[in-house]
Amino acid sequence: VPSQPPAISHWPDIAGIDASDVRGRLGNDLSLFQNLLRRMLQEFAQLLPPADTTDAGLADFGRRMHKLKGGAGNLGAKAIQQAADQVELACTSGQHELLAGLVQGLAAQLQSLQQAAAPVLRAKLADSAQERSTPAPTVSDADLLELVQRLQRQELSAVGRFHALRAPLTQLLGPTAYASALSDVQGLRFHAAAATLKTYLT
Repeated sequence: VPSQPPAISHWPDIAGIDASDVRGRLGNDLSLFQNLLRRMLQEFAQLLPPADTTDAGLADFGRRMHKLKGGAGNLGAKAIQQAADQVELACTSGQHELLAGLVQGLAAQLQSLQQAAAPVLRAKLADSAQERSTPAPTVSDADLLELVQRLQRQELSAVGRFHALRAPLTQLLGPTAYASALSDVQGLRFHAAAATLKTYLT
């Protein structure tokens, strides 16, 4: 019977994160949650209003906010998701006068989340240091091909098989791509997940 990600009985309670929502989105995978949260907070640390307020500059900043909105949504950070959506809307509608206040408010929320999540992220760094002392798990081409074929045939058994290969797939794809593929599998978008995994076949 394919194994599932280990059940986490004590998911961390972080102010600003909807734990129930993110556990469902990420398949109860605490390590993946910690990796994605750390990356998002690092990428959008010290957020400032756009210096370039031309149409091109605002479009570029709007794309960054769209990325933040998606990442925050995947992590259950709903207030940040909504705030990023407001900033994106201000960029696309040309409401320059609103941007400074909206971005400052969003930056404050990100800083608050950083502080609330610090103990959890520190624990992840300690775990990662220990994990580096052991060989990283790998997935064979045969196992990867088998999973791709199950997904292409739209077999429900592919869900369990995907979870059974969680550790080596995370190592192969990286946390962000793994989270995207996991979302496709959980949403039964098997062809999309198969297309992603197929690119890693040698």
